[in-house]
Amino acid sequence: MLPIGDDDRDRRLTPIVTYVLIAANVLFFLLELSSGEAFIERWAFVPSRFLANPTGEFATIFTSMFMHAGWIHLLGNICSALARMYPTLELQVRLLAC
Repeated sequence: MLPIGDDDRDRRLTPIVTYVLIAANVLFFLLELSSGEAFIERWAFVPSRFLANPTGEFATIFTSMFMHAGWIHLLGNICSALARMYPTLELQVRLLAC
């Protein structure tokens, strides 16, 4: 028998990892905005650069995960993460309003 779902409504843990990831994304995005094109060129994942020098470009696999194309991209990802954390309709409507 395969489990279809999980009922953990009684569980009230603070999603610390999610909050840390959201903060890291915001901080990295602000750094990206303030540093300009050189920062993006250095930390973006470029497959041809990675294949040419896998050891030197290894960090870009992870740093590129924190890069965003703009404010709407960043806020859309944050709202999506929060909507998954707070699945009730009322809270999702509030999140969409922001």
